[in-house]
Amino acid sequence: MNNKLIVIACLLVSISIAQTPQFGPEIVIQDGNSAMQPIKYPSPTWVDWDEDGKKDMIVGVMDSKVGNLAARVQIYLNKGENNDPKFDGFDWVKTASGAILNATSW
Repeated sequence: MNNKLIVIACLLVSISIAQTPQFGPEIVIQDGNSAMQPIKYPSPTWVDWDEDGKKDMIVGVMDSKVGNLAARVQIYLNKGENNDPKFDGFDWVKTASGAILNATSW
């Protein structure tokens, strides 16, 4: 029984990987009244960070303003709705001591 499930799971993964991804049109995400300007190499994802039922945007970036290039994470809290998000600035993900989390903190 377990072997059949593994074969089915592998088949489904193979089928999903073989499909060509379909992307929608490019959009500009607003931060307040202007277009969002990520630092370098943004890697966004969506999660309800503050548990208010709205998807917030979490963005991994490379920050060269700290002297050495550091990987950091920005949090944009959604002030709008899930289907019409609104952002007004970001905060850095911080450690328990309040320091900005970067690759050397991990």
